[in-house]
Amino acid sequence: MMILKTSSEKRYGIIPNLLVGAILIIAFTGFLDAAYLTAKRLTGSALTCYFFSGCDKVNASPYSLIFGLPLSLYGSIFYLTVVLSAVAYIQKKQAFIAKTLMALTTLGFLLSMYFFYIQAFIIGAYCFYCVVSIFTSTTNFILMSFAWRKYFTKPPQIEPSMV
Repeated sequence: MMILKTSSEKRYGIIPNLLVGAILIIAFTGFLDAAYLTAKRLTGSALTCYFFSGCDKVNASPYSLIFGLPLSLYGSIFYLTVVLSAVAYIQKKQAFIAKTLMALTTLGFLLSMYFFYIQAFIIGAYCFYCVVSIFTSTTNFILMSFAWRKYFTKPPQIEPSMV
């Protein structure tokens, strides 16, 4: 005898490819953004700054280096890790990979908020590329939080009442 599952049970633990694909594309955009910043920093080239005039000020600040390496290099590695994790999830659909994506997007969001704080209140300038990174990290965090809530949070079990 076959037991049919409810729609909520069928989808539990599986994030649709469309949603993970969106996370992948947004993370790839973040990777391109961070890679561009890294290349400009390592070559010493001036940044073309759109909408804000503080790109070079932010990129030349002491906050833009960690252990002597550009923060954007770490960002490139981070975004590439998110891209590869999203690809792995699409291929394998394993809960561990979804947990990794949730952890990565949460970390990216929290670090982005910290870096935004530094730009706004310590450096006093904004970098267009950094704002793009903040947007990509925040968007991926929102998408992954939605996915986690919808596909990894079991609905409450309703006990039949004794009537």
